[in-house]
Amino acid sequence: MCESLDGERLLPPALRTDVGILRLKGSFVEDRGDHVLLRTPQNPQFHWGNCILVTEGDVDDAQRWTAEFSRAFPEADWVAVGLPRSPGDEGRRAYAAAGLTVRRLSAMDAETAPPRTACPDGFQSRPLETNSDWEQLIRMDIEEACADGVYAASAYEPFARGQAAAARELCSRGRAVWLGAFSGRRLCSALGVVLLGADRAGDSRARSREARYQSVLTAPSHRRRGLAGHLIGEAGGWSAAAGAQRWTIVTESDNPAGRLYASMGFRHAEPSFEAYRAPRVADESQDPRQLDAESGDGRAA
Repeated sequence: MCESLDGERLLPPALRTDVGILRLKGSFVEDRGDHVLLRTPQNPQFHWGNCILVTEGDVDDAQRWTAEFSRAFPEADWVAVGLPRSPGDEGRRAYAAAGLTVRRLSAMDAETAPPRTACPDGFQSRPLETNSDWEQLIRMDIEEACADGVYAASAYEPFARGQAAAARELCSRGRAVWLGAFSGRRLCSALGVVLLGADRAGDSRARSREARYQSVLTAPSHRRRGLAGHLIGEAGGWSAAAGAQRWTIVTESDNPAGRLYASMGFRHAEPSFEAYRAPRVADESQDPRQLDAESGDGRAA
C-alpha cells in the first residue's frame, strides 16, 4: 500500500523514502500534481537526486515524461524517471524507442527491528567517526562502483564524496548513523540507516517514524562472513531506540541479498520502477548512484 510522507503525494516505499532522504539532505522537492520534481544542486551529477517521479500520471507515456525531464533539466545528458508501477508492453516499447531502460526495484519492509547478531570473530563494529573512517568508506564505494570498468573513477569520485559528506552531515544531526565492521583499523563492511519523519532522533512528537537503510557495502575479501547481517541488526537497534516503527530496504529484483533480508524479518512490499537513459559519453558521467556490494539498497551492482 502506498503511503504519504510529510504531505508528499502517494508513492511506493522505495520512491517515498528516497524523497524523504533527499529532503533531509537539502534537495528541492516540488509537487507538480501528477509527478514530483527533485533537484539536488549540491550534487548535480546525482542522477536520482535530479530527476522526476511519476505519481498519478500515465506511466506508459514515455514521450510525456522524457519531455518533462528535458524541460526541467535541459543541460542533463541523462534521463531519469521514477515510476510507481510497471509500464505495459506498449509503454516499455516506447521507453526503449526513446533509449531508456526500464527496471524494477524491490522494496522490503518490516514492522519490527531486525534481530541483532554477534559481531563475527576478528571484527569490531562501531559508528564511522574519524576522517579516516569516512575516507575508507569513499574508497570502498569507488572501488565497488568502478570494479567492472563501466564507471570511471575520476568521474564517480566527486559524486561519492558528495554522498559521503551528506551522510556525515545527517549523522551529525542525529538523523542517521553509518556503521562499519573493522578488522583492526581497516573498514571491511559498512551501511547507513536514516530516520525519517522526526525532527531529530528520538523526537517523541513525531507522527511518523521510519528507518531507511542505505548503501550496504562489503569488501570482496570479507563477504559471506555475516558482516552485513550484523550491521543491519545493529542499525535496526539504533533506529528502534530513536523511535523507528518501520524499516525499509531496497534492492534490485535480481539481487540475492533479498534472501538475507527475508531471513531477518523483511517482507516484500510494493515495488517501484525506473526508466533511465545513461549519458552518451561513457567515461564522463556514468549513472552516479548509490551502488552496493554484497547486499544493496536500491542500486546494486
